[in-house]
Amino acid sequence: MKTLKLKSNYIILVFIGIQLLFCKNLYSQKLLGVKGGNYIGFDLGVQNSGMRKEDFVVSNFTPRVHFFVGKKLNDFGAVQVGYEGFYFKTIANSDKRKFNYYNLRIQNRIWAKKINNVSLFETSIQIGGGLFQNLYYRRPNICGDFGIICSSELNDKISIILRASSIIGWDIYQGEEVYNKDIVNCLTVGFKFNILKK
Repeated sequence: MKTLKLKSNYIILVFIGIQLLFCKNLYSQKLLGVKGGNYIGFDLGVQNSGMRKEDFVVSNFTPRVHFFVGKKLNDFGAVQVGYEGFYFKTIANSDKRKFNYYNLRIQNRIWAKKINNVSLFETSIQIGGGLFQNLYYRRPNICGDFGIICSSELNDKISIILRASSIIGWDIYQGEEVYNKDIVNCLTVGFKFNILKK
């Protein structure tokens, strides 16, 4: 079973490598001095565990919070660290499975609509991984995650964001008895604040 977990770690590294390759001009442009290069933000929403039809019931939805800090490398790519929590449920029982998820992600813009050289609306993909602290089972786990983000700039400092993402891994909520792939999905809305350089 340890082999499965080792394979999952390799898969996460491969995903991150692929994402780096697809970040257009990620290292071809100057990395410093990009306007709005640093940013912070948060988003709030709902999450559920599982992907089967029976998993999408009201009792299986719980709140999700996400805080993040990022560095915009250029017009296409960014690197971001974040925290997500606080608990989820399963259809097996109503126990609150508390967790902390600390992650590192690479973000790649895949589409943008600009007006007067200002990004009015854009779509990005994120992929990464991190430490998933399962407080319910009292053990850590290494998980991967991916997501799609749509954002709209309100001005040069603030953007509103809509994010759909999933955390994937082994034994997130099924326990030591069963070594199956688990997934926790979320849909959140929030804000990103650019830290502009003077």
